[in-house]
Amino acid sequence: MNMVKVRNTDYKMRFFGYVHGNMQYVVEKIVQEDIAALIDVPGNYVIAVENDSECHVATSPYGVWQYYYMVKDNKLFHDDTVIGVLKKSLSKWSWNYSALADLAQLDHMLENDTLHPDVFRVPAGSIMSFKGGRLKIVSSSWEDVHPDIEADPDYGLKIFNDEVRRCLSDNTAISMSGGLDSRLMLSSALKNGCRPLLLTMGYDNTTDVVIVRRIASKFNLPSLVVSITPEDCVAAGRTITGLTNGTKTLLHWHTYVYSKKSGSGQRFRSFYGD
Repeated sequence: MNMVKVRNTDYKMRFFGYVHGNMQYVVEKIVQEDIAALIDVPGNYVIAVENDSECHVATSPYGVWQYYYMVKDNKLFHDDTVIGVLKKSLSKWSWNYSALADLAQLDHMLENDTLHPDVFRVPAGSIMSFKGGRLKIVSSSWEDVHPDIEADPDYGLKIFNDEVRRCLSDNTAISMSGGLDSRLMLSSALKNGCRPLLLTMGYDNTTDVVIVRRIASKFNLPSLVVSITPEDCVAAGRTITGLTNGTKTLLHWHTYVYSKKSGSGQRFRSFYGD
């Protein structure tokens, strides 16, 4: 928990993700509830600032980092997990059966629902403010985030390469498959002068592994193959459930195990494609 000062007032701040730019500027705009000023701030983040009388939570336009809240007894409780909100509010578990049905049929939640009927996700591209017992949420629209400009593939490619460049480091890893998404990210990394580690999930005779090893050989890049067993998934089940608020079904648990076994969370800044 960091402390920041806005208009000579001290606020406690929680920060998740990353922001490219002046953090003090961003925090000041959040407290002023100026959502328009945040649209052009590059990054994927959640920033929560609060003091004894008010609380503000801002989310970046695409909602990559999620955050949750509940209003109970005229108070706002918020956290980066649903369970965290329930613990802070001293609330018991209850099922949101509509959301549970959505998860069973669609494999994900709809809108800002969670599996608890009284806990909600802060919408993407929003500033949520709670002052004087009143909750206000201001969200940017798709048109606000994506102004109508003439389509230009060269400009689109430039934006893509610029964004990749911002995220590169000396320890970048790219999750590779035999598909085009990961090859595109590798192409951009190479263009930007980065020589990443190539991570692949599978076994020696898996198509993805065979193709990626050929790519690694052609460009003289290091590669690592991660093999996953059912036992790996079972062992990580409780952790995955907690981190994803119960919304990551068994079909997708391998993505967490893949990252953990590769060591990418500790050693590398990773990009995941395909």
